[in-house]
Amino acid sequence: MMKGILKVLIYNKCIMTKKIEILYLENDPLDVKLVRLELTKARFEYNMRVVDNRINYEKELERYKPDLVLADYNLYGYDGISAMKYCISKDPDLPFIMITGSLDEESAVGVMKMGAWDYVLKENLHRLEPGIKNALKLRDEKLKRKVAFEELRKNEEKYRNLFENAGVGMFRAKADGSSFLAVNRKFAHLLGYRLEEIKEMKIPEIWWSREERDGMLKKLKENGVVEEYENRLRAKDGRMIRVLLSARYFCEDAFIEGSLLDITQRLKDELTREVIYNISETAHSSVNLKELLTTINLEVTRDRKSTRLN
Repeated sequence: MMKGILKVLIYNKCIMTKKIEILYLENDPLDVKLVRLELTKARFEYNMRVVDNRINYEKELERYKPDLVLADYNLYGYDGISAMKYCISKDPDLPFIMITGSLDEESAVGVMKMGAWDYVLKENLHRLEPGIKNALKLRDEKLKRKVAFEELRKNEEKYRNLFENAGVGMFRAKADGSSFLAVNRKFAHLLGYRLEEIKEMKIPEIWWSREERDGMLKKLKENGVVEEYENRLRAKDGRMIRVLLSARYFCEDAFIEGSLLDITQRLKDELTREVIYNISETAHSSVNLKELLTTINLEVTRDRKSTRLN
């Protein structure tokens, strides 16, 4: 990504200073002179290195790092097509403009398909100015798109890592709540499934109560979001898992994304503390042993029932 950003910054600097670094592959001094004249007429501020053979061209392409390459179509001992292919292999984002004495329409189309950014006939060198401006503009747009795409890719990768390694169960599901699009390992572990198993399951299979599921979906679609909505899910071994569900409904993209926090043990601990507290209070206030034993029996029975349900 840094390489792409660097290219954009170099290009923006080039635009601000109006200095264009050009590598020109040409072995006819007169043609070089005519191209220089055309660039001067167009009021380009530029530096141009001229090479007339393959060895020097490949060397300068590596060393000079130009903003633009111009090349003659026909050269002694070399040719513009080969030069273009080499340029593309080194830097596909480097504009390459072919300059030729004669090129029929079919050949011109072939050159463009092979990777030339533009072509200019030597008898129409006035087209060099718009050709260069357009090529540099296209390069700028292309590099910015690449940087944006790379940034998006990195953000998606970062999000995917957060999703997969989150300390709570994470999921993405179809908008109708029928099946999963993605779940993380914590989600699968919470319900006692392997990741591959739960991805293939239908969501209603893990919901303890259809009414609870439908109620949650209704509230989610009405408000667009639910936060810490208490639900009961069914684990692989049949146990009831109590969770706090937080989710968001993405209407345009037709999916639901959310997280689950297992509160089963927390509720058990709260109930146990309540039982102990009730027994303790009865012990202090009871006037006879029978009342105390009755309270203990009721509280222990309530705790056991709750344990079986959970």
